[in-house]
Amino acid sequence: MNRRLITIVVALALAVAGTLAVLVYVRHADDRALAGKKATSVLVAAKPVPAGTTVDILKSGGYLRVERYPVESVPADALSSLNDTDLASRVLGVNLKQGEMLTRPLLVDKGNAQTFSIPDGKIAVTVALNEPQRVAGYIKPGSKVVVFVTYKVIGSNDKLKGDPTRTKTLLRDIEVLSVSLAGSGNPSGGTAQSGSLDSKYMVTLAVKQNEAEWLVWGATGPQGGTQSTSLYLALQSDTSQLSDNSPGASSFTVDR
Repeated sequence: MNRRLITIVVALALAVAGTLAVLVYVRHADDRALAGKKATSVLVAAKPVPAGTTVDILKSGGYLRVERYPVESVPADALSSLNDTDLASRVLGVNLKQGEMLTRPLLVDKGNAQTFSIPDGKIAVTVALNEPQRVAGYIKPGSKVVVFVTYKVIGSNDKLKGDPTRTKTLLRDIEVLSVSLAGSGNPSGGTAQSGSLDSKYMVTLAVKQNEAEWLVWGATGPQGGTQSTSLYLALQSDTSQLSDNSPGASSFTVDR
């Protein structure tokens, strides 16, 4: 009887010890698994970011968001913030795709950024605009714009006061590749610094061939090149309501 009791006690002790050993092993295995999956915060592109975008614009323009990734999958040079003082004067050296991580080597000194990338099937055309004509500086690389043009109407029999002109929508869904202050030497796709209302800004747009022809025609002014540009830009959003049937505005309708 005593032998049987001893055997039972020993069996129970071994079972408890075995259970504890399994629990300890499993716990350490879980710890090892979790150690490899500890998360860290990194900056990723919330939307496509053009080359030449400054750090200030990256921080304030809604281009970046913070995401959590397993430590083992994050490059050692990935950035979690842009607060380092040595980054303040840098620009994005290449185009950054949506969802792509921002790493330190991608931020370069001004002048070392790659030029903007022209979308497939399109060409780049630059026009000179004043501050109001570029929506008071809110137009930036990556913006979508509507292009309006004012031109002189010829051959009308209507009796009008002054020169008859018309303003109409010329182009829409046009992507801005670069904005720079004329003479600033910064054509790399960065954002132009503010100037006076009469300052000229070089705005480069991605267009098809026929769109480029209309754009160049509009940029020569209503007098066929004897006046400054007659172009005017408007910011376009995904919900902008635009009609192909808009008659435009003209001195025919305003001055009767």
